[in-house]
Amino acid sequence: MDKSLFDDNKVIALIGLLLAALIVVSTMFVMTYMADRQRNEIPTIDVQNCYKKD
Repeated sequence: MDKSLFDDNKVIALIGLLLAALIVVSTMFVMTYMADRQRNEIPTIDVQNCYKKD
């Protein structure tokens, strides 16, 4: 029997591992992006009201 370097099971396992890593990285990126976006939604300050009136 001839054993090839990349058996079907190894290729399927490698593709599954890479897809799982891609899903984890994408999920972490989206969670970080949404948390950062939610934190930065602060009402803007009207700078005209900051000046000292004479």
